[in-house]
Amino acid sequence: MKFAPRCGILLSFYALILLLTNFAYAGPALDEILNTIYLDQSTPMDQEETLFRFEQRKVISRAYSYGQVFVTGPDTEKIARIRVYLEPNNQWQPGEGARMDLWDSPQKKTLLGSYTVMYDFRGYINSQADFEVNATVKPNSIYFFEISYVGAPENDGTMSRVGVLTGSLNYQITHRTLFVREDAPDGGDGFSWDTAFNSIQSAMEAAGNLLEGQGYTNGTIAGYDISFQTHVKKRYNRVANLKKMFGRFNLTRPELAEIKQAVDRQDFEKAIAKTVYHFEHRTFPPPLIDPSTVPVINPAFDTTEAENAMQNFYFADGMYKYAGPDMNWRSSPSFDANGKLTITDWALNRFQPRGALSKGYLNTGNHKYAKKLNDILLDWYRDNPPPKEAGFGGTGGDTVWASLEAGIRLGQTPIAYDRIHSSPEFTNDCRMATIIDMANHADTLIWNGGNAGGNWAITQNSSLISFALDYPEFKNSGLWFDISAERINGVFLRDFLPDGVESESAPGYQRNMVYWPLVDVYKLLLSRGVQTVFFNDMKAKLEKFAEYFMHLEMPGAGVGGQGAGTPNFGDYGDGGRAGIVEDSVLYNRPDMLWVGTGGQQGTPPSDLSKCFPYAGTVTLRSDWGNKGQPFEDARYLFLHGVHRGAHGHSDLNGVVVHAYGREILTDPGAYIYGSPAHVLLTSSVSHNLMTIDGQDQNSHSDVPFRAWGTTPVADYLSSRLPSYNAGYYHREVFYIRANDVPGAKDYWLIRDKAEGGGTHSMEQRWHFNPGPLNVDATTLTTSSATENEGNLAIMQVNPSRLQIEQTTIDTWRPRVDTTPTKLPTVIYKITTALPAAMDTVLLPFDGAQMPGMSIVPIETSGDGLDSVFKVVQGNVEDLFILQRSSTSKTVAAENVTFNGERLIARRVGGVLKSVVLTNGRSATVDGREIVNSTTTMQWYMVSFDASGDHVYTSPN
Repeated sequence: MKFAPRCGILLSFYALILLLTNFAYAGPALDEILNTIYLDQSTPMDQEETLFRFEQRKVISRAYSYGQVFVTGPDTEKIARIRVYLEPNNQWQPGEGARMDLWDSPQKKTLLGSYTVMYDFRGYINSQADFEVNATVKPNSIYFFEISYVGAPENDGTMSRVGVLTGSLNYQITHRTLFVREDAPDGGDGFSWDTAFNSIQSAMEAAGNLLEGQGYTNGTIAGYDISFQTHVKKRYNRVANLKKMFGRFNLTRPELAEIKQAVDRQDFEKAIAKTVYHFEHRTFPPPLIDPSTVPVINPAFDTTEAENAMQNFYFADGMYKYAGPDMNWRSSPSFDANGKLTITDWALNRFQPRGALSKGYLNTGNHKYAKKLNDILLDWYRDNPPPKEAGFGGTGGDTVWASLEAGIRLGQTPIAYDRIHSSPEFTNDCRMATIIDMANHADTLIWNGGNAGGNWAITQNSSLISFALDYPEFKNSGLWFDISAERINGVFLRDFLPDGVESESAPGYQRNMVYWPLVDVYKLLLSRGVQTVFFNDMKAKLEKFAEYFMHLEMPGAGVGGQGAGTPNFGDYGDGGRAGIVEDSVLYNRPDMLWVGTGGQQGTPPSDLSKCFPYAGTVTLRSDWGNKGQPFEDARYLFLHGVHRGAHGHSDLNGVVVHAYGREILTDPGAYIYGSPAHVLLTSSVSHNLMTIDGQDQNSHSDVPFRAWGTTPVADYLSSRLPSYNAGYYHREVFYIRANDVPGAKDYWLIRDKAEGGGTHSMEQRWHFNPGPLNVDATTLTTSSATENEGNLAIMQVNPSRLQIEQTTIDTWRPRVDTTPTKLPTVIYKITTALPAAMDTVLLPFDGAQMPGMSIVPIETSGDGLDSVFKVVQGNVEDLFILQRSSTSKTVAAENVTFNGERLIARRVGGVLKSVVLTNGRSATVDGREIVNSTTTMQWYMVSFDASGDHVYTSPN
């Protein structure tokens, strides 16, 4: 591999001109920010795993230092930082660090700048460490940096690897070049950077003989390059930079006339002051500040987060993390036992310190918090210019300018601005820089946000369209609006499913990251009278989406009586009913008002149970509190059957049960992303479902529901999907309604079937909310026994085939826990040849005493696929006949003949009251022909009472 000169050979008279125009960088904060940092020298910066895989292990120690020769570009006058790969492994110890010295040459005659990455802040995103050397340099000149070990004598002297590139890769350093000087001595061997050439021809000949590497080990040239970037500033031109900044505004607008006059006179200080004043005091669109937002002393306010932010500690993932002595915005300080980065932190660049400091100021009136926020805002703007202009960053893997983070910051920046606007420590430079930074965010989202989907697309484009409408003073506002509107329309077309639900498999994300931002966009467009390609039917689509949250709402009162929220399937659920009340107002829906107020206002929804087949969710519900029972006492089972999006879990066919005011079988939600706890909670073993051989599930996004029906008699769901390597997982749920029969409780029957072949283990897992459990050693019945609350009994139809294990699982329940808690867990197991099935009754009840219910086996096959049994409650008997396939069957003792797959017959005091038939054609019970069809029906249900026969059939 050879290095080619950049843009040919740089001639001596160019160097002379550059020398004459060079001056030391200086200026106020805004001037420094406008003199944008950008990428100069660069080698490829691939993932660190690639760079650390090579046979050459460049380990920093007392014995070894590593250096690199590079050359500055034609406009470079300051090297702000040098970025290299630095592994934060477990060799690092407290008190150790990697020091970078920037020298004038490999001979190290003049030290230009130094920076040390210490153990305390050694973690950087993708292991790309930033050494902020801040050195004044000359353009078109050779420099040398060296990384060496820093540590006390008691340390072992070995700490970390540096990423290098070797000749085995076909790469080229961006700006490596050779120079021709008029006063150079004759000759030049092409190997030494100190060698100059008297002619272009001799320099070109030497360039062809360059070594394959310009790295150094202990001061001696070696055959590699350190993987690095230099981030630099060019010569300072204040007038040009300020003209460029004001050129982003449409100064022909009448309200900006005085600003234009000041810019034309190059009275930039006045122009800046008037610009800030305009955005803070305009009447329409709304101004940046609310005069009433001023500090109100709150003696009870906890200043812990604000005080930590003062010392560059930010709060994330339940702990405080150090961002380094000068706010390393690419901080990533979470490691496993081997020192490997485990989590990419997002809180810092979603500006957690901004919230902590601005709240500190508003609650204490202490200007030190406003000053610190002012300073770190300026630091952010200085260190993180727009990636398109800077030439680095802007990818999803680098959280500084990932489009999701940019969208969040753009939406939230005006909030922080308003919170500290009354403080004199919030300087005009910072106010102006903040206004420009928001425009930088908008431009960046146009540049790097086109391929985003899901909540990324909604977050960034809802922020972008709002910013476009709120800041028409910018020339690009029309572009921002058009592109964000086009992208939001693409979200509706691409990410919304036919049943009206956005595709991300987590209701908390759907509600907070998709639904609410779109509602805000709708309200904004409506208030401004602005039309888009999606506006006309936007309200109808959002209303359909809101119905989904209404039906998912669990019936309990929840914490503080605010509602139990949706189940925590996926990363987390949506909590509280206040949002449903807001929905009822927006769409004028009395049924949403009923659910949002817990049955206190409005009218009940028309549907009890509900299936959203494309979203893969089903709720089986007893009532809405509209049958003389409290709203919170309803029985509710939720099943999830589709895995979509980054926040879905391996929870296919998993269920949640809520009854009599309490969530009993719970879903774990999530924990710190990337942590072992998060991996555990997202896996199948943490959910209420069946696993095969303890395996995690294969993700599956196709509609799994083979059959669905809801009637006053019963509900029926059949969900089958290729979850496991051993075979398909088929879960059927029958909700048998009590229907006001004296002495009867409603309950769910679940059949779990493992398809496939060979011998395998089937494990049915049930995770209870904390509380006492009773386990009957004979029947293997498990029942919770919480006093004065809802409880659940799990009863096995054929317990003699099974083994039972009691254990706990650590989980974190959103809206309930602040730390992980242990959930009582019961696992029913069987090792058997597949296919095989197990049948289970879930009986909800109120109070600690389990009601009388028994299961009476009649006949069963060894694999459980053919099973006949009764569920008995006093004089109420429910006969279940479950077959391995749809065929003719007679149970003479029960006076039943039918052709089908499943049959359920309810008798009360020996009198037939209802029949359910699935995947069948005919049934005769107690000598009475129930149905006789020439075609097979998915399901058929009929009830008999004094008013007559009531028949319900599947659509086919």
